[in-house]
Amino acid sequence: QMIKMQLEQLLISLYRNASNTGNTVTQTTKTQLLNERHVVDTIIALLVDNVYGTISLNEIAARLSFSKSYLEMLFKKNMGIGIMKYFNQIKVNEAKRLISEGKYSFTYIADILKFGSIHYFSRVFKQFTHMTPSGYEKSVKARSLL
Repeated sequence: QMIKMQLEQLLISLYRNASNTGNTVTQTTKTQLLNERHVVDTIIALLVDNVYGTISLNEIAARLSFSKSYLEMLFKKNMGIGIMKYFNQIKVNEAKRLISEGKYSFTYIADILKFGSIHYFSRVFKQFTHMTPSGYEKSVKARSLL
């Protein structure tokens, strides 16, 4: 009977430890996901803050004290797109907003968004919108006439 009782206590103890370990893993996973999302949100904030400037993956990695490859993997896992491609997407969305205002030339927009050249701006713009900046401008004007 004594052996039976000790065996029961051992089994109960093992069961409780397994249950507690499962909760710890779940809590750790939740914490890890929250931390990952915080890093991704911080990257996005850096990109948005620099929409009228430039920032490199090296600078982001240095500011956040993570490796470039880790940040790129983490960002792609959470956002489905690379960091610098996302940065270009933010810039193109800002360019679309500026084009819609109708106050600025494409050269000026490319310059203030730090695209380097009007040709590079046009190529990146077309990559995301599937139309040229002038084609986008025409579509905006056509929509406003309707």
